[in-house]
Amino acid sequence: MVLCHFRDLPASHDLKLIRYAQSLTHIIRILNFTDRAYWEKSAKADLEDGLKTRLNTDVAKNVIIFVGDGMGPNTITASRIYRGGETSYLSWERFPHFGALKTYAENKQVPDSASTATAMFTGVKVNYRMLGVDSSVKERDCEGSLMAEKRLTSIAKLAQQAGKATGIVTTTRVTHATPAAMYAHSAYRHWECDSNIPKNSNCKDIARQLIEDAPGKNFNVEGGMIDLAHHRGKARKALHEVLAFNDAINATMKLLKDSGIVDETLVIVTSDHSHTLTISGYPNRGNNILGIASVSRLDGLPYTTLGYANSAKENYHYKVENNSVVREDPSKVDTTSFDYGVQAGVLQDENTHGGRPFAHLFHHMHEQNYVAEVVKYAAKLGEYNSFYNTTDKINSASTSGSFPLMTALSLIFITFLSVATL
Repeated sequence: MVLCHFRDLPASHDLKLIRYAQSLTHIIRILNFTDRAYWEKSAKADLEDGLKTRLNTDVAKNVIIFVGDGMGPNTITASRIYRGGETSYLSWERFPHFGALKTYAENKQVPDSASTATAMFTGVKVNYRMLGVDSSVKERDCEGSLMAEKRLTSIAKLAQQAGKATGIVTTTRVTHATPAAMYAHSAYRHWECDSNIPKNSNCKDIARQLIEDAPGKNFNVEGGMIDLAHHRGKARKALHEVLAFNDAINATMKLLKDSGIVDETLVIVTSDHSHTLTISGYPNRGNNILGIASVSRLDGLPYTTLGYANSAKENYHYKVENNSVVREDPSKVDTTSFDYGVQAGVLQDENTHGGRPFAHLFHHMHEQNYVAEVVKYAAKLGEYNSFYNTTDKINSASTSGSFPLMTALSLIFITFLSVATL
């Protein structure tokens, strides 16, 4: 049986055809709804997996960190439904160990990518818009950022000091806040090039730091459209990017298995922060996640399942009629379009931020800087690189045979702009 999914239709399709496709998809999902036996079988299968899980306490020879920039819980939920319905899973949701991270900056309840990435990659929470410097450095304090005692050491730097291979994979700018946190020390994340640096200062821009301070050490590529799509209020684009992120993780896991190194590789999938994406109403199961949820009892108009608490001008779907502000009817436009700006409540210039070796160390709600600590511990970096110390914190019985033969650690950071972040 061949099924046509509405999200595969071109955005330019006739609106009636799109509505028909949405109805067809809903009917197909209704037919595939699950019964009591399904849920009982599913729960038993999950329990079986849990009982079979073993703790891997070997040294992590390889570490791969996937960061979905801006990929918060609501984005993950919406993407899961967008991909295959409510009962489907994204690749990392089947990992044996799960934890959650608290995201905030040292001086802000809502952080940005610079402060969150610095927390994850150095183990220290810092101020908003800061890269690789502690919270005693204030924004745009060039001289303060040059002081050695205020500079933080990233897990990439520790790996390099231990003679390991490192890399950064990104599809946005290599000087963007998230990848820059691996190598840069800057009092202002937007000092990406020399034209942005204050005149007569001794500070290097972020691009110069990448080229001059760590030559030959970093390979940089980044996939950053989850975050950028959310900033522009384009929900479908953001969800589509999460699916690409999901495919990249699947491909990586297959490569690790085919290469026979999956059991010696710590794979971490996380996000740096969330966005103001909301999931509203009580839409029926099988309903198009990009479609209409219900009708408001107050203004009598339909509203979409997805919305933003705040976003850009094109997401402000209100007009003035007879001296009253009236919400526009979303059912009269194609809400499934890649370019549709999902309705927002508050007008802003853009949307704001809203398992393998030792994977079991992610086990409950953690501070965001905990990520770096786990990587250092699992891979024996920095203070944990004490193989000959009898007080070594890692169980020597399980690692002593493998550590001297350990190949160059691969520390790969992969970010897609935009475990769960709360």
